[in-house]
Amino acid sequence: MAVAQYPLQCIQYVWRSTSGRSDLIVAAAGARIYCFSAENGDLLSTWPSDGISDRTDSAAVAGNDDGKEPPEKKRKLSPSTDSDATGSAHNGQNRASLSNKCVRVFELGANGTLTQLSQRAMPKRPCALSMSVDGQTIYCGDKFGDVFALPLIPTDDSVRSQPAMTTGPLRLAATSTTVHSKRNLNALQQQLRQKGSNLDPPAEKQYQYDMLLGHVSMLTAMATARLPSNASPTGYREWILTADRDEHIRVSRGPPQTHIIETYCLGHTSFVSCLCVPKSLPRLLVSGGGDNFLLIWDWKSGQLLQKVPITQDTKEVAVRGIWEIAGVQDSHAAIVFALEGYSELWALILKANSEFVIQPSAHLSGNVLDVSSAEKDGLLWVSIDGVNEPRSTEPSQHARGDTQSFVEVFEVELQNDSLAFRPSQKGSQIGQMIAAQGTAEIVPSGQLSEKEQKALMETLYGLENLRKKN
Repeated sequence: MAVAQYPLQCIQYVWRSTSGRSDLIVAAAGARIYCFSAENGDLLSTWPSDGISDRTDSAAVAGNDDGKEPPEKKRKLSPSTDSDATGSAHNGQNRASLSNKCVRVFELGANGTLTQLSQRAMPKRPCALSMSVDGQTIYCGDKFGDVFALPLIPTDDSVRSQPAMTTGPLRLAATSTTVHSKRNLNALQQQLRQKGSNLDPPAEKQYQYDMLLGHVSMLTAMATARLPSNASPTGYREWILTADRDEHIRVSRGPPQTHIIETYCLGHTSFVSCLCVPKSLPRLLVSGGGDNFLLIWDWKSGQLLQKVPITQDTKEVAVRGIWEIAGVQDSHAAIVFALEGYSELWALILKANSEFVIQPSAHLSGNVLDVSSAEKDGLLWVSIDGVNEPRSTEPSQHARGDTQSFVEVFEVELQNDSLAFRPSQKGSQIGQMIAAQGTAEIVPSGQLSEKEQKALMETLYGLENLRKKN
């Protein structure tokens, strides 16, 4: 039986202006990052590059790499030096588990290779990332509502030394007679094995980061914006827009005045999951979440300008993403958005006076996961869920195998306030090439426990967990 493979949960088109370098498609699938050529779809590199078993990939994405404890409670103590298959697998497991609390920066080589430049551990699991308007600072928000700033490229000044761990004997207070649950017993056995190995891990580099602001609720989305300002020596002023589970959108000044709240944008009745500030209309904000509508704001003043209905379905829906289509004329902005577990891609034309025109939706062969726009050729790259049936978020009872699709590509054209979506012949060929090379295989559903199947689906479709239950 053919085995399904991980869909591309995130996709990004990378345009490279340097002559002789082809554009790239960088995508995340499971616990790996893939880099494809945007010219012919060739797989150029994979990170991590060493061999990680399919079981490791599926378990890492499902949130339980060995069925014993959540990966966020594990920490890699030292790099593995073993050359056998067991050592490589454990090394891969440790690295996959670290990804939940780390911010990593990669360099894209001339041939599309991914090289990790830095790995910085954060106090809590990051859930939202954004870049400063100058591209030199990473804004990192976590699930506890805090937003931190850290330099894109760390310097020696940003490294603080951490004393090495003491080498005293490991003493365990717990015993097999005082531990009763299966999970705690497994944890105790791991500690005993660690004690027997007598490892003395070296000190790790700890990078400094600055806390900018905080919410009292779970942070769900973040965006940055800038507007011209005569009072600033750079000629513009930066703002940080953050949203949370409690229906709030906060507008804060950029560093070093992030403690100043400019205003709030209040109008949602459920969680906010997406924020989009169009580059062509930077004074406007489009937001969406657990409501059946989008809201258009003058975010600087907190004024609600328009309410855009998005579906007539009576069931609750959640907005998965809002994206701007690059290359549209300055007086307009073309916006596309997708709903969680839906195989349609909706669009609207947004004008400078905040008026909007709803466009016909584009239908795809699978649920929409992510969208990236290429300004160079006007193509719209859409990653889809080729494992589950369209409009379904339940585990599939069969694997599509060789017929699984990963991306669909459209040519987008704006004419007289109307958007036209046409399948791209070039994009179709590239999509077929990506599908032929594939990603890591998902363990067949029959070999996954019910808990693992549920965790795997929550990796792809987790927005409903943000909805408050009565």
